[in-house]
Amino acid sequence: MSTHDKTVLIIGAGIAGSSLAYQLAKRNYQVTLLDENNQDEIEIFKNKAATSLLIVFGVLFGIWSLIDWQAFAVWYDSLG
Repeated sequence: MSTHDKTVLIIGAGIAGSSLAYQLAKRNYQVTLLDENNQDEIEIFKNKAATSLLIVFGVLFGIWSLIDWQAFAVWYDSLG
């Protein structure tokens, strides 16, 4: 199995599309990110507040993906 057997096309390079592309690339997906913006850099990175939001969103998404939700459900059910 090669390192990029999984491919994905994401349309839109906003906060959600960029975060998703980053997370999937970390999981060895070959990511193609399309956006209507013809510039080399994404506009959102010129805005420091939006960049901070993107970083926070990425961190929260990373934490969310690490949680073992099945184990959490078993623990929660045991509470009664």
